[in-house]
Amino acid sequence: MFLQAINRALGINKKEIKPIEFATEDFMFFKTGNSTERVFLNNIDFIEAYGNYCKLHLIDANRFLAVNYKISELEKDLKSKKFIRIHKSYIVNKIYIAKMSSNALFVNAKEVPISDSYKKDVMGILKVDK
Repeated sequence: MFLQAINRALGINKKEIKPIEFATEDFMFFKTGNSTERVFLNNIDFIEAYGNYCKLHLIDANRFLAVNYKISELEKDLKSKKFIRIHKSYIVNKIYIAKMSSNALFVNAKEVPISDSYKKDVMGILKVDK
């Protein structure tokens, strides 16, 4: 009642207030050992295959998260998002690519190799002239 009176006095209409929408594409839940952790996709620099696991290299200085997924599974889940596969062992977040050399991408100052088999696709996705 009191809050309604304040809102009326301030001219705030209840219909103007919209609930905050949280996009489910902004994060994923990853199984890490015995727990599950929520990771925001913008916090991932790149993903590195590590046997039957993957290392999610995070934008936090030298921090990574080992998750119970194969890189092929993650590639399927992240295909429509802002990630691209550049090597049989690496997937990178496109928003953090700073520079490209003939055989590597630099993702937030970390060098990540591009394999010959993915190079053509990578150049096409990044729209790089040969």
